Amino acid sequence: MKYVLTKNDIEALKEKQAVVAELIDVIESEFLALLESEELQQLPIQQACILLEPGDKVLEILEEAFSIEYIERSVVKNVEYYRIAKRNDHDFQLIYSLVGIHDEETEQWLMEKAE
Repeated sequence: MKYVLTKNDIEALKEKQAVVAELIDVIESEFLALLESEELQQLPIQQACILLEPGDKVLEILEEAFSIEYIERSVVKNVEYYRIAKRNDHDFQLIYSLVGIHDEETEQWLMEKAE
């Protein structure tokens, strides 16, 4: 799991090629929009963008189903990914994951919940 709190975190994702460039572009675009709308240099931890990776315990990370505002399954340049909005008090946290990188139970749960 990777947290994106600053522009440097985005650059690190690009540098390490932590995930395909198309998904990094999506995360970067939404991250920069959040920074701009909040007039911040860094997101607070409860608003951090999160990139899920293989082996992450997704169902534990997402915790209570009622804290999930939505799960979208999207495609950008033939790359399928989930975009998840989780409520944290009065804020939302955006969570991203490529489709097909998790265990069967998790993938099934995500597929059922996706809009």
